[in-house]
Amino acid sequence: LQKNRRRLQKNLRRLQKNLRRLQKNRRRLQKNRRLLQKNRRRLQKNRRRLQKNRRLLQKNRRRLQKNRRQRQKNRRLRQKNLRRLQKKRLQFQNNRRQLQKNQPQPQKNQLQLQKNQLQLQKNQLRLQKNQLQLQKNQLQLQKNQLQHQLALHLPRLQPMLHLPYEHLSAQNSIPQET
Repeated sequence: LQKNRRRLQKNLRRLQKNLRRLQKNRRRLQKNRRLLQKNRRRLQKNRRRLQKNRRLLQKNRRRLQKNRRQRQKNRRLRQKNLRRLQKKRLQFQNNRRQLQKNQPQPQKNQLQLQKNQLQLQKNQLRLQKNQLQLQKNQLQLQKNQLQHQLALHLPRLQPMLHLPYEHLSAQNSIPQET
């Protein structure tokens, strides 16, 4: 009887131990399920952020290409203006020499001089117009560069501006752009 009692107590202890182990395993399983759901949500969130960043990157690349083309266009315009100015200066000098050469005819020379001065004024007006166009293009280029800078920093600033949870929990998961 005592032997059976001891065996019964031993079996009872083993049963209690197994029960505790079972409860512990159940709790661990629930915890793992919660962690799995949390990780799935985080993964979806990261995928969305990655897609958004890819779109922003493509947009920035297009903007950079546009800015490069604008700079090339501005460079060509400056060179063209310089060549035109040199040509007009040379023409003006030639006209002046021709005027000095033809001095015995004062009236004709006077007319030629007036004509040359008018041509010079016209050329200066065209040059001013070209310089204004160049300034306008440079302002557009600066605007594009500022937009590009803003787009680069926007993914890092946006969570802080709109989503406090993002700022607290996923701050380190945002890829650092150089």
